[in-house]
Amino acid sequence: MNSRLFSQMCSDMGSEYEHLLYHSSVRWLSRGKVLQRVFEMHAEVEIFLNEKKHALASRLAEPRWLLKLAYPTDILTVLNLLNISTQGTEKTHLYVSEKLKAFKAKLRSWKGKIERGKTASFPLSNLFQEDEDVTLLDEQSVIVEHLEKLSEEFDRYIPDEELHEKYKWGRRPFDVHVKDLSEEESSIPNLQEELIEVQHDETVTSSVLDYCEGETSPWR
Repeated sequence: MNSRLFSQMCSDMGSEYEHLLYHSSVRWLSRGKVLQRVFEMHAEVEIFLNEKKHALASRLAEPRWLLKLAYPTDILTVLNLLNISTQGTEKTHLYVSEKLKAFKAKLRSWKGKIERGKTASFPLSNLFQEDEDVTLLDEQSVIVEHLEKLSEEFDRYIPDEELHEKYKWGRRPFDVHVKDLSEEESSIPNLQEELIEVQHDETVTSSVLDYCEGETSPWR
């Protein structure tokens, strides 16, 4: 009943959305979308909760509480985008490793920006930059600490050397010595022989040379 009443109220107000989203453990992207929808509809939710005389209604009118909601919404949104970008049958190990390595670098960059009071990288948090009732300083230490812990967790679960170095031959096969490849650590059978074939393929070599010289190349 509350869901129908809320939907009708939003319809009468001409709101962009008429429904809140609900988290489902089956749909692994839903948590970030739930927070985003609550943030976007916080005015409607506040009105509805006030009508119900709910104790939490006042929170949605507090700029500092909304800032607390904005940051997790921002960070979960970028995590969702990262997850989506690494899905799909055509995503190679090299592609995924480069995406993850870039994201880890972004985490360090974001931490430095927040320490300097810059929030442009987080769209919802950035909305509060000109708010007279709240400043980034109110939550700065919490955001910095979270970004630092998130960066540490990425480094713990996905070390840089596992992301790129082991498979860098896939991007630059002519810069790798065959003897440096360990077939024991690779899922590719006869890896060394495969690399030898590539390095001695005249067609591939000519294509690379043409590319390096700025000529039209099928590798471009």
